[in-house]
Amino acid sequence: MPIYMDRHDLGEAVTAEAVAKVHQEDLKIQHHYGCRGITYWFDEKRGTAFCLIEAPEESAVKNMHNDAHGMIPNQIIQVDTQLVNAFLGRIEDPGGSDGLNIINEAAWRTIMITCLADAPVLSARVGTEKAHTFMGQHNRIIRKAIQQFHGREVKCNRGSFIVSFRSVIKGLQCAQEIRSQIQLLKHEEAYLKIKIGIATGSPVNKSPELFGKTISLTQRLCHIASGDQIVMSSEMKEELAEELTPAFFTDRTRALNPVDENFLNQVIGIIESMWNVTDFNTNAFGRKLGLSKAQLYRKMTQLTGLSTNDFIKEYRLKKAVEAIGKQEGNVSEIAYHSGFNSPSYFSKCFLERFGILPSSFAASVN
Repeated sequence: MPIYMDRHDLGEAVTAEAVAKVHQEDLKIQHHYGCRGITYWFDEKRGTAFCLIEAPEESAVKNMHNDAHGMIPNQIIQVDTQLVNAFLGRIEDPGGSDGLNIINEAAWRTIMITCLADAPVLSARVGTEKAHTFMGQHNRIIRKAIQQFHGREVKCNRGSFIVSFRSVIKGLQCAQEIRSQIQLLKHEEAYLKIKIGIATGSPVNKSPELFGKTISLTQRLCHIASGDQIVMSSEMKEELAEELTPAFFTDRTRALNPVDENFLNQVIGIIESMWNVTDFNTNAFGRKLGLSKAQLYRKMTQLTGLSTNDFIKEYRLKKAVEAIGKQEGNVSEIAYHSGFNSPSYFSKCFLERFGILPSSFAASVN
């Protein structure tokens, strides 16, 4: 049967003991609805609870809760237990109490995403053997840091890691350690620049995916990070307010404020839907955001370090790299599909950005 996770917004006055008693009410009648309450998490600080339930369908979860105590979930999503375990560290009740098992363990996590800049083209740049060595060093550094700071590796794919931490400060310390160790590997041919995004959030929050909202934001923070830079969310900065002084934040470690975060989400939302439209340019971008060309330029350079035109071009080039890597067409076809108006201009931009021609990269993939 499917496994679901639901979210209950209970308020700050609710205690862990009260939630444990409510959970027992679910267990008493769960068989009437074909459900099995597996475990739950309760965050006393934020007044939220998350139940993990095996059920024939989503409506059975709602009906069981409603019949047991009337606390209908604010949201329900279907989940994979392996992912739940990877993010949260368990899929069963902690402890082994025979009586009322009171759980006061938050499901709130710090999510870190690391990205080795230009990892897909590394083999074409330096050769397969050297690239394999670099990637091995990169992976070992990150996994050692994850273990050192008590993180949990959720996913590793082509130079990118998704990691979950219970501790906000340990997540940040892990990011700093990774950056420091990667920098020690650098030499003229290494091309090892790490970009890190880091944010905090709950497992069920306005997204159909587990930690979907937090992962999406973290990916976007990682996207706008320059090489060897850590970018954190405004909420994470707020959580660390008592531990980090203003002097901590530099060009190498920065945090967005809520206004910039909202602008980032708008910008990425637009580029995700328009990047392959050939006539999408800075003027069209500005119209969608309700900003003049000058206003948009100023805000984009401040947020991303790139002009609006360069930001669009960078996004298109990365999409083109993905398409070439998946062999979705020849170079000319991918150039047009990526929003470039000619294959020759695409090749020029690709060479300037990655140091190799797209045809050479395509040949290395083949």
